[in-house]
Amino acid sequence: MSDCKSSIERRIEKSFAWLSIGIVLVPIHFDVGDYDGVNIPFENGHFDIVFSSNVLEHVVDIDRLLNECKRVMKPDGLAIHIMPTPAWRFWTIVSHYPYLIGSVLKRIISKELVSSGVYPEGTPIIPPPHGTYPNALHELYCYSKWSWARVFAANGFQLTDCHSTGVFCSGYALFPNIGIAVRKKFSSILGSAGNIYTLCGVKELVKPRINVHSP
Repeated sequence: MSDCKSSIERRIEKSFAWLSIGIVLVPIHFDVGDYDGVNIPFENGHFDIVFSSNVLEHVVDIDRLLNECKRVMKPDGLAIHIMPTPAWRFWTIVSHYPYLIGSVLKRIISKELVSSGVYPEGTPIIPPPHGTYPNALHELYCYSKWSWARVFAANGFQLTDCHSTGVFCSGYALFPNIGIAVRKKFSSILGSAGNIYTLCGVKELVKPRINVHSP
């Protein structure tokens, strides 16, 4: 084994000291096609699985996108979407002000006051919305599994499963050095940052049914 290792590699080895088998990561390349943001450029029933991560909350015309996802799914296909939770939204609102104070202090210490002042440029005093919703408080409800279940059902999807990612974090990464094990413990108390939704397409619109797994 070579001694020319990055600090990240050494940290990984230290975290997984029990692992005695060496592996080499081989890069895998995928073709990337053009997408106009409206029409998914594939024929009907093309995919077994449609997957997105932290995307849907940013989409303005969510109904059109979900219908496109359903169109390119095979009849027995699945859609899997990962999205933030109300807990993530709440703790991101709460951590906005420590982040803001920390940013001001950093500018004072670094003496970056002459050109732009002490206040961080582009940082609002009131916590802004994360996605396309009117405000951050509105997102506390819109990020709930019940709200998403209604959106999915209105677009011809059956929500078959919803469970949390089981990891706590906020949108400001105030404590970036906290490990996954600690974040998992925090999640059981403070709430998970994400939910994983599994959907199947249905021919008729249905009432939302949720199978929820708590962390």
